[in-house]
Amino acid sequence: MLNKTFKICIVDDKIPFHHDVDESHLIDSNGILKIGLDNLGWEQEKDLLNLNTLLLKSELFEKGKIEINWALFPNILINAIKEKQYKPDLVIYDWEYYSSFIVPEDALYELLQLLEKTFFFLYSSYAQKIPIHLFKKQLDKNADRFQVLKKGDSSYITSAEEIIFEYIALRVEENPKIKVGGLDVQFNKSGFLTGYKDILYLDNLLGREAILKGLLNLNKVLSVETVSSMLDTLNLKIYSNSSQSILTLDNVKSNQDLFGKLKLINNSLVYTKLGLKKLRELIEKGTINVK
Repeated sequence: MLNKTFKICIVDDKIPFHHDVDESHLIDSNGILKIGLDNLGWEQEKDLLNLNTLLLKSELFEKGKIEINWALFPNILINAIKEKQYKPDLVIYDWEYYSSFIVPEDALYELLQLLEKTFFFLYSSYAQKIPIHLFKKQLDKNADRFQVLKKGDSSYITSAEEIIFEYIALRVEENPKIKVGGLDVQFNKSGFLTGYKDILYLDNLLGREAILKGLLNLNKVLSVETVSSMLDTLNLKIYSNSSQSILTLDNVKSNQDLFGKLKLINNSLVYTKLGLKKLRELIEKGTINVK
């Protein structure tokens, strides 16, 4: 992916109108820029504007590492795939359209079949109302190919728009600069820090304030070393059995009877053994088997 232009398609009918832009086909980045990021038509879609600003004013775009197209409706993207063999690497897919003829889940099913290797962000102001249960069977087999995000969501240390940008940056560059809580942070990939979800797991473990403080104290670098340093400040005690096949938060007699003598180990050792996702699972469950 590092030597290939990363293709992004935004499917959303909220782009402002411009008389020189043909909305019946894919709108390329020149068309989006012609509409303008300062166009008053974005006033009701500030989060969507923020996303486009992040993308179109990034070094990734300036250096030609990403390509952005826009489809006003899902069928425009479907037609482009069928007629032009256009295959985006990422689809940012809205759920609400002013046309009553569009059934977003039907179009999504078709796109998932047409784009077998593409990742999808279901990006919607009403993300919590997306009826996942209505098409769960179809999406179960593709669960690793999409994530639901609420436009403008700031529940995590990174906003929904920053999460999308981080996903793209981490696909395009080996060690990119990303946004974390408004800070420009150097992300250093390794075997234990690889994707955009790692930041969400870290947020879940440490919380916004601790991460920002840690990043400021560690030269705004996110790496295995800096994550280990942050985790060792966490008020958390983790115990293991002699073979380190069992990890637990509870050094109680019942666990000692089950697993043998338990020994306290530091958080960073667990992180470098398991990674952030598994560490979060340990905290959620209390005890895990790591064989």
